[in-house]
Amino acid sequence: MRVILLRSTTLENALRDVQSPRVRSVVKDAQQPQVTIIEHADVKRMLLAQKAYCEGALALQLYCASC
Repeated sequence: MRVILLRSTTLENALRDVQSPRVRSVVKDAQQPQVTIIEHADVKRMLLAQKAYCEGALALQLYCASC
């Protein structure tokens, strides 16, 4: 149970850090405006994978507890 809670806390912290307006990405082209990190596809993919692991682990634990 501790591991699942730790993963959930880590996911929440990662989301908070990425959504922070002070975090900006490095833009190669100086003409284009900077975008926040959350707008990058790779970051979205990694956060979605982390969320899937957390929810899957929780579902497995709840299933095992009901047996």
